[in-house]
Amino acid sequence: MSRQIISFFPLFFSSSLFATGLSFSESSATNTALASANGAIALDASVLALAPSSITQLEVKNITAAMTQYSVTSDYEIFGKVSQYEKKHPIPSFFISSPLSHNFYAGFGLYSRIAADISVPEIGPSFLPLFYETRVSPIVLSAVPTLAYRWGTLSIAASAEYMHAEYELEQNRRHFGHDKHSRWKGRDNGWSGALSLTWKPRSDLSFAVKHQYGSDFGDKQANFDLPSQTSFYFSWLPTEVWTINVSVSETMWDGKGIHYSEYNDPFGLLVGERNSKRVAISSSYQWGDWLFMAGYSEDEVIDSLGGKDKRYRLGMSYKFNDNWLVTGAWLQEHYEPKEYNMGATQLVSVKNDGMAISIGVNYKFR
Repeated sequence: MSRQIISFFPLFFSSSLFATGLSFSESSATNTALASANGAIALDASVLALAPSSITQLEVKNITAAMTQYSVTSDYEIFGKVSQYEKKHPIPSFFISSPLSHNFYAGFGLYSRIAADISVPEIGPSFLPLFYETRVSPIVLSAVPTLAYRWGTLSIAASAEYMHAEYELEQNRRHFGHDKHSRWKGRDNGWSGALSLTWKPRSDLSFAVKHQYGSDFGDKQANFDLPSQTSFYFSWLPTEVWTINVSVSETMWDGKGIHYSEYNDPFGLLVGERNSKRVAISSSYQWGDWLFMAGYSEDEVIDSLGGKDKRYRLGMSYKFNDNWLVTGAWLQEHYEPKEYNMGATQLVSVKNDGMAISIGVNYKFR
Protein backbone atom coordinates (compact mmCIF):
# COMPACT_ATOMS: atom_id res chain seq x y z
CA MET A 1 0.00 0.00 0.00
CA SER A 2 2.79 2.45 0.87
CA ARG A 3 4.35 1.92 -2.58
CA GLN A 4 1.01 2.79 -4.22
CA ILE A 5 0.72 5.97 -2.17
CA ILE A 6 4.25 7.15 -2.92
CA SER A 7 3.85 6.52 -6.65
CA PHE A 8 0.63 8.48 -6.55
CA PHE A 9 2.15 11.69 -5.14
CA PRO A 10 3.58 13.07 -8.41
CA LEU A 11 0.28 12.40 -10.17
CA PHE A 12 -1.84 14.14 -7.55
CA PHE A 13 0.22 17.16 -6.76
CA SER A 14 0.69 18.06 -10.39
CA SER A 15 -2.78 19.58 -9.99
CA SER A 16 -2.15 21.87 -7.09
CA LEU A 17 -0.44 24.77 -8.86
CA PHE A 18 -2.55 24.71 -11.98
CA ALA A 19 -5.74 24.46 -9.97
CA THR A 20 -5.10 28.12 -9.32
CA GLY A 21 -3.39 28.62 -12.63
CA LEU A 22 -0.21 30.11 -14.00
CA SER A 23 -2.17 31.89 -16.74
CA PHE A 24 -3.85 35.10 -15.57
CA SER A 25 -6.59 36.39 -17.91
CA GLU A 26 -8.03 39.20 -15.76
CA SER A 27 -6.07 42.03 -17.39
CA SER A 28 -8.67 44.78 -16.75
CA ALA A 29 -12.10 45.32 -15.22
CA THR A 30 -13.72 45.19 -18.67
CA ASN A 31 -11.91 41.99 -19.66
CA THR A 32 -12.72 40.38 -16.31
CA ALA A 33 -16.46 41.12 -16.64
CA LEU A 34 -16.56 39.90 -20.25
CA ALA A 35 -14.45 36.74 -19.66
CA SER A 36 -11.71 38.13 -21.96
CA ALA A 37 -13.94 37.05 -24.87
CA ASN A 38 -14.22 40.63 -26.18
CA GLY A 39 -11.07 40.73 -28.31
CA ALA A 40 -12.95 41.43 -31.55
CA ILE A 41 -14.59 44.63 -30.25
CA ALA A 42 -12.73 47.51 -28.58
CA LEU A 43 -14.58 48.95 -25.59
CA ASP A 44 -11.42 50.50 -24.18
CA ALA A 45 -7.64 50.32 -24.56
CA SER A 46 -7.37 47.07 -22.57
CA VAL A 47 -8.30 45.18 -25.76
CA LEU A 48 -4.51 45.35 -26.28
CA ALA A 49 -4.22 42.38 -23.90
CA LEU A 50 -6.54 40.30 -26.10
CA ALA A 51 -6.29 41.23 -29.81
CA PRO A 52 -4.11 44.34 -30.27
CA SER A 53 -5.26 44.78 -33.88
CA SER A 54 -8.70 45.79 -32.58
CA ILE A 55 -7.39 49.14 -31.27
CA THR A 56 -8.07 50.49 -34.78
CA GLN A 57 -11.72 50.66 -33.67
CA LEU A 58 -10.76 53.37 -31.14
CA GLU A 59 -10.79 56.57 -33.17
CA VAL A 60 -9.40 58.79 -30.38
CA LYS A 61 -6.73 58.38 -27.72
CA ASN A 62 -7.81 56.18 -24.79
CA ILE A 63 -6.15 55.55 -21.42
CA THR A 64 -7.34 52.61 -19.31
CA ALA A 65 -6.13 51.69 -15.83
CA ALA A 66 -7.37 48.96 -13.49
CA MET A 67 -6.64 47.30 -10.16
CA THR A 68 -7.69 43.71 -9.46
CA GLN A 69 -7.76 42.27 -5.93
CA TYR A 70 -7.32 38.53 -6.46
CA SER A 71 -7.58 35.87 -3.76
CA VAL A 72 -7.41 32.05 -3.81
CA THR A 73 -8.20 29.62 -1.00
CA SER A 74 -6.82 26.05 -1.07
CA ASP A 75 -8.12 23.39 1.32
CA TYR A 76 -5.97 20.28 1.73
CA GLU A 77 -6.94 17.05 3.49
CA ILE A 78 -4.06 14.56 3.38
CA PHE A 79 -4.24 11.31 5.36
CA GLY A 80 -6.62 13.03 7.79
CA LYS A 81 -4.42 16.12 8.19
CA VAL A 82 -6.34 19.27 7.25
CA SER A 83 -4.75 22.59 6.28
CA GLN A 84 -5.90 25.75 4.53
CA TYR A 85 -3.97 28.37 2.58
CA GLU A 86 -5.29 31.72 1.42
CA LYS A 87 -3.43 34.21 -0.77
CA LYS A 88 -4.46 37.75 -1.72
CA HIS A 89 -2.70 40.01 -4.19
CA PRO A 90 -3.49 43.38 -5.80
CA ILE A 91 -2.64 43.26 -9.53
CA PRO A 92 -2.53 46.57 -11.47
CA SER A 93 -2.69 47.18 -15.22
CA PHE A 94 -2.35 50.16 -17.58
CA PHE A 95 -3.12 50.63 -21.29
CA ILE A 96 -2.99 53.48 -23.80
CA SER A 97 -3.99 53.54 -27.46
CA SER A 98 -3.82 56.38 -29.97
CA PRO A 99 -4.36 56.90 -33.72
CA LEU A 100 -1.20 58.10 -35.48
CA SER A 101 -2.87 58.74 -38.83
CA HIS A 102 -5.91 57.58 -40.76
CA ASN A 103 -4.41 54.09 -41.11
CA PHE A 104 -1.78 53.67 -38.36
CA TYR A 105 -2.46 53.20 -34.64
CA ALA A 106 -0.16 52.71 -31.66
CA GLY A 107 -0.73 51.18 -28.26
CA PHE A 108 1.08 50.25 -25.08
CA GLY A 109 0.06 47.82 -22.33
CA LEU A 110 1.51 47.07 -18.90
CA TYR A 111 -0.07 44.03 -17.26
CA SER A 112 0.54 40.53 -15.90
CA ARG A 113 -0.43 37.38 -17.81
CA ILE A 114 1.58 34.86 -15.73
CA ALA A 115 1.05 34.82 -11.95
CA ALA A 116 0.81 32.23 -9.16
CA ASP A 117 1.30 31.97 -5.41
CA ILE A 118 0.77 28.42 -4.17
CA SER A 119 1.60 26.64 -0.92
CA VAL A 120 1.82 22.87 -0.47
CA PRO A 121 1.68 21.39 3.04
CA GLU A 122 4.21 19.07 4.62
CA ILE A 123 3.66 15.40 3.75
CA GLY A 124 4.59 12.59 6.12
CA PRO A 125 5.50 12.31 9.82
CA SER A 126 6.49 15.61 11.46
CA PHE A 127 9.84 14.28 12.75
CA LEU A 128 10.97 13.21 9.24
CA PRO A 129 8.57 14.31 6.46
CA LEU A 130 8.61 12.77 3.01
CA PHE A 131 8.15 16.22 1.42
CA TYR A 132 8.67 19.64 2.95
CA GLU A 133 6.17 22.44 3.22
CA THR A 134 6.82 24.54 0.09
CA ARG A 135 5.65 27.83 -1.36
CA VAL A 136 6.25 28.84 -5.00
CA SER A 137 5.51 32.37 -6.22
CA PRO A 138 6.41 33.23 -9.84
CA ILE A 139 5.00 36.34 -11.55
CA VAL A 140 5.67 37.94 -14.94
CA LEU A 141 4.94 41.60 -15.69
CA SER A 142 4.67 42.39 -19.40
CA ALA A 143 5.33 45.72 -21.13
CA VAL A 144 3.81 45.48 -24.63
CA PRO A 145 4.14 48.17 -27.34
CA THR A 146 1.95 47.64 -30.42
CA LEU A 147 1.74 49.06 -33.93
CA ALA A 148 -1.47 48.45 -35.90
CA TYR A 149 -2.49 49.20 -39.48
CA ARG A 150 -6.06 49.42 -40.80
CA TRP A 151 -6.88 48.73 -44.42
CA GLY A 152 -10.60 48.91 -45.09
CA THR A 153 -12.35 46.29 -42.98
CA LEU A 154 -9.07 44.55 -42.06
CA SER A 155 -6.61 45.50 -39.33
CA ILE A 156 -3.28 43.89 -38.52
CA ALA A 157 -0.96 44.46 -35.58
CA ALA A 158 2.47 43.42 -34.37
CA SER A 159 3.38 43.54 -30.69
CA ALA A 160 6.70 43.19 -28.93
CA GLU A 161 6.65 41.98 -25.32
CA TYR A 162 9.27 42.71 -22.70
CA MET A 163 8.76 40.42 -19.71
CA HIS A 164 10.08 41.12 -16.24
CA ALA A 165 9.93 37.99 -14.09
CA GLU A 166 10.23 37.75 -10.32
CA TYR A 167 10.22 34.45 -8.47
CA GLU A 168 10.33 33.16 -4.94
CA LEU A 169 10.69 29.73 -3.37
CA GLU A 170 10.27 29.04 0.34
CA GLN A 171 10.62 25.77 2.22
CA ASN A 172 10.20 24.85 5.86
CA ARG A 173 12.43 21.86 6.50
CA ARG A 174 12.23 19.74 9.66
CA HIS A 175 14.77 17.10 10.66
CA PHE A 176 14.11 15.24 13.91
CA GLY A 177 12.36 18.21 15.51
CA HIS A 178 14.73 20.93 14.22
CA ASP A 179 13.26 23.53 11.83
CA LYS A 180 15.11 25.29 9.03
CA HIS A 181 13.59 27.94 6.80
CA SER A 182 15.03 28.34 3.29
CA ARG A 183 14.16 31.12 0.87
CA TRP A 184 15.29 31.89 -2.69
CA LYS A 185 14.35 35.06 -4.56
CA GLY A 186 15.37 36.46 -7.92
CA ARG A 187 14.41 38.29 -11.08
CA ASP A 188 15.13 38.10 -14.78
CA ASN A 189 13.73 39.31 -18.08
CA GLY A 190 12.98 38.04 -21.55
CA TRP A 191 11.24 38.85 -24.81
CA SER A 192 8.27 37.59 -26.76
CA GLY A 193 5.80 38.96 -29.29
CA ALA A 194 2.42 38.54 -30.94
CA LEU A 195 0.65 38.98 -34.26
CA SER A 196 -3.06 39.71 -34.53
CA LEU A 197 -5.70 40.30 -37.19
CA THR A 198 -9.17 41.87 -36.88
CA TRP A 199 -11.86 41.76 -39.57
CA LYS A 200 -15.00 43.88 -39.21
CA PRO A 201 -17.11 43.23 -42.34
CA ARG A 202 -20.17 44.99 -40.88
CA SER A 203 -20.89 47.39 -38.04
CA ASP A 204 -22.62 44.59 -36.11
CA LEU A 205 -20.06 41.83 -36.75
CA SER A 206 -16.37 41.47 -35.94
CA PHE A 207 -13.75 38.68 -35.90
CA ALA A 208 -10.21 38.61 -34.50
CA VAL A 209 -7.32 36.17 -34.12
CA LYS A 210 -4.09 36.48 -32.15
CA HIS A 211 -1.01 34.29 -31.95
CA GLN A 212 1.21 34.79 -28.91
CA TYR A 213 4.73 33.40 -29.34
CA GLY A 214 6.44 31.41 -26.61
CA SER A 215 9.51 32.54 -24.70
CA ASP A 216 12.41 30.90 -22.88
CA PHE A 217 14.60 32.86 -20.46
CA GLY A 218 15.99 32.67 -16.96
CA ASP A 219 19.04 32.58 -14.73
CA LYS A 220 20.85 29.97 -12.64
CA GLN A 221 18.02 29.88 -10.07
CA ALA A 222 14.91 29.73 -12.28
CA ASN A 223 14.05 29.23 -15.94
CA PHE A 224 10.82 30.52 -17.49
CA ASP A 225 9.86 28.36 -20.47
CA LEU A 226 6.53 29.96 -21.40
CA PRO A 227 4.10 28.53 -23.97
CA SER A 228 2.65 29.90 -27.18
CA GLN A 229 -1.07 30.63 -27.43
CA THR A 230 -3.56 31.05 -30.28
CA SER A 231 -6.91 32.79 -29.65
CA PHE A 232 -9.99 33.38 -31.81
CA TYR A 233 -12.65 36.03 -31.05
CA PHE A 234 -16.14 36.72 -32.39
CA SER A 235 -18.50 39.60 -31.50
CA TRP A 236 -22.05 40.14 -32.72
CA LEU A 237 -24.53 42.95 -32.01
CA PRO A 238 -28.10 41.60 -32.32
CA THR A 239 -29.26 45.16 -31.58
CA GLU A 240 -27.51 48.50 -31.18
CA VAL A 241 -27.38 48.08 -27.39
CA TRP A 242 -26.78 44.33 -27.02
CA THR A 243 -23.46 42.57 -27.73
CA ILE A 244 -22.52 38.87 -27.62
CA ASN A 245 -18.85 37.79 -27.48
CA VAL A 246 -17.31 34.33 -27.90
CA SER A 247 -13.67 33.24 -27.76
CA VAL A 248 -11.75 29.97 -28.11
CA SER A 249 -8.05 29.60 -27.41
CA GLU A 250 -5.39 26.95 -26.94
CA THR A 251 -2.21 27.32 -24.90
CA MET A 252 0.64 24.87 -25.58
CA TRP A 253 1.51 24.00 -21.97
CA ASP A 254 2.72 20.46 -22.64
CA GLY A 255 6.30 20.36 -21.33
CA LYS A 256 6.31 24.11 -20.68
CA GLY A 257 6.53 25.84 -17.33
CA ILE A 258 8.92 27.19 -14.71
CA HIS A 259 11.97 25.27 -13.46
CA TYR A 260 13.77 26.04 -10.17
CA SER A 261 17.35 24.86 -9.76
CA GLU A 262 16.98 24.59 -5.96
CA TYR A 263 13.71 22.65 -6.18
CA ASN A 264 13.45 19.43 -8.17
CA ASP A 265 9.64 19.67 -8.26
CA PRO A 266 8.81 16.05 -7.25
CA PHE A 267 5.07 16.79 -7.48
CA GLY A 268 5.13 18.27 -10.98
CA LEU A 269 3.87 21.64 -9.73
CA LEU A 270 5.35 23.93 -12.34
CA VAL A 271 5.35 22.14 -15.70
CA GLY A 272 2.26 21.29 -17.73
CA GLU A 273 1.52 17.74 -18.85
CA ARG A 274 -1.02 18.66 -21.53
CA ASN A 275 -2.14 21.64 -23.60
CA SER A 276 -5.10 23.69 -22.44
CA LYS A 277 -8.17 24.86 -24.35
CA ARG A 278 -10.20 27.81 -23.11
CA VAL A 279 -13.78 28.65 -24.10
CA ALA A 280 -15.51 31.86 -23.03
CA ILE A 281 -18.80 33.61 -23.73
CA SER A 282 -20.04 36.98 -22.53
CA SER A 283 -22.69 39.58 -23.18
CA SER A 284 -23.20 43.29 -22.53
CA TYR A 285 -26.26 45.51 -22.61
CA GLN A 286 -26.24 49.31 -22.85
CA TRP A 287 -28.94 51.16 -20.90
CA GLY A 288 -28.45 54.90 -21.03
CA ASP A 289 -25.11 55.71 -19.40
CA TRP A 290 -24.89 52.22 -17.90
CA LEU A 291 -23.33 49.12 -19.46
CA PHE A 292 -24.21 45.79 -17.80
CA MET A 293 -21.91 42.82 -18.43
CA ALA A 294 -21.82 39.08 -17.67
CA GLY A 295 -19.50 36.28 -18.70
CA TYR A 296 -18.52 32.64 -18.25
CA SER A 297 -15.33 30.75 -19.09
CA GLU A 298 -13.93 27.22 -18.84
CA ASP A 299 -10.22 26.35 -18.80
CA GLU A 300 -8.88 22.83 -19.23
CA VAL A 301 -6.61 21.84 -16.35
CA ILE A 302 -3.16 20.98 -17.65
CA ASP A 303 -2.10 18.45 -15.01
CA SER A 304 -2.26 14.68 -15.47
CA LEU A 305 -5.70 14.38 -13.84
CA GLY A 306 -7.38 16.87 -16.17
CA GLY A 307 -10.78 18.46 -15.66
CA LYS A 308 -12.09 22.00 -16.17
CA ASP A 309 -11.90 25.14 -14.06
CA LYS A 310 -15.04 27.30 -14.29
CA ARG A 311 -15.32 31.06 -13.80
CA TYR A 312 -18.44 33.21 -13.45
CA ARG A 313 -18.37 36.99 -13.96
CA LEU A 314 -20.50 40.12 -13.57
CA GLY A 315 -19.70 43.77 -14.19
CA MET A 316 -21.03 47.20 -14.96
CA SER A 317 -19.74 50.49 -16.34
CA TYR A 318 -21.00 54.02 -15.84
CA LYS A 319 -20.30 56.86 -18.27
CA PHE A 320 -19.96 60.12 -16.33
CA ASN A 321 -19.43 62.23 -19.45
CA ASP A 322 -17.82 62.03 -22.90
CA ASN A 323 -14.40 61.56 -21.27
CA TRP A 324 -14.73 59.46 -18.11
CA LEU A 325 -15.94 55.88 -17.75
CA VAL A 326 -15.73 53.79 -14.55
CA THR A 327 -16.02 49.98 -14.55
CA GLY A 328 -16.41 47.44 -11.76
CA ALA A 329 -16.22 43.64 -12.11
CA TRP A 330 -16.65 40.57 -9.92
CA LEU A 331 -15.24 37.11 -10.59
CA GLN A 332 -15.95 33.79 -8.85
CA GLU A 333 -13.80 30.75 -9.61
CA HIS A 334 -14.63 27.09 -9.06
CA TYR A 335 -11.62 24.89 -9.66
CA GLU A 336 -11.76 21.21 -10.53
CA PRO A 337 -11.52 19.31 -7.19
CA LYS A 338 -8.74 16.75 -6.88
CA GLU A 339 -9.28 13.59 -4.86
CA TYR A 340 -7.62 10.21 -4.42
CA ASN A 341 -9.40 7.29 -2.79
CA MET A 342 -8.18 3.81 -1.93
CA GLY A 343 -11.26 1.68 -1.63
CA ALA A 344 -13.73 3.44 0.64
CA THR A 345 -10.97 5.54 2.25
CA GLN A 346 -10.26 9.05 1.03
CA LEU A 347 -6.52 9.60 1.26
CA VAL A 348 -6.12 13.02 -0.35
CA SER A 349 -8.48 15.87 -1.24
CA VAL A 350 -7.71 19.35 -2.55
CA LYS A 351 -10.35 22.01 -3.16
CA ASN A 352 -9.64 25.48 -4.51
CA ASP A 353 -11.86 28.54 -4.81
CA GLY A 354 -10.97 32.00 -6.05
CA MET A 355 -12.50 35.44 -6.18
CA ALA A 356 -11.50 38.75 -7.76
CA ILE A 357 -12.85 42.28 -7.60
CA SER A 358 -11.64 44.71 -10.24
CA ILE A 359 -12.06 48.47 -10.56
CA GLY A 360 -11.09 50.30 -13.73
CA VAL A 361 -11.26 53.78 -15.25
CA ASN A 362 -11.07 54.83 -18.87
CA TYR A 363 -10.33 58.36 -20.10
CA LYS A 364 -11.19 59.18 -23.70
CA PHE A 365 -9.56 62.25 -25.24
CA ARG A 366 -11.79 64.54 -27.29
